[in-house]
Amino acid sequence: MKKYICDCCGGQINIASLICEYCGTRYQEENNKVIPIVFQRKPVNILENIVALPDDFIMEVGAEEASKIAIEELSKELAKGLIPYMDIKRELDLCTMNTRFRARVRVVPPSVSMF
Repeated sequence: MKKYICDCCGGQINIASLICEYCGTRYQEENNKVIPIVFQRKPVNILENIVALPDDFIMEVGAEEASKIAIEELSKELAKGLIPYMDIKRELDLCTMNTRFRARVRVVPPSVSMF
């Protein structure tokens, strides 16, 4: 089965309806290709955080290590902001008798312009 990818957001286009499952862009099939006919832009929520490190700390540990620390702290704080956007499913694995929690978020790469 062939998968179609949305030109607008990179999401998957439903083959039956020819509508992107993420952003709602409508497509039509022409010569075995899909062509967008109605763009549906969903609002983008931007998550942002700031980490400040004192210059004397950066001098002490080095710029590379300070960057690693800053990125680690930024990722922890941004992850908290993802909670309202997560699709969470609970699954029982009968083979191992474990309950698994699966989370999924949709991400728009920063290099992709939504407007």
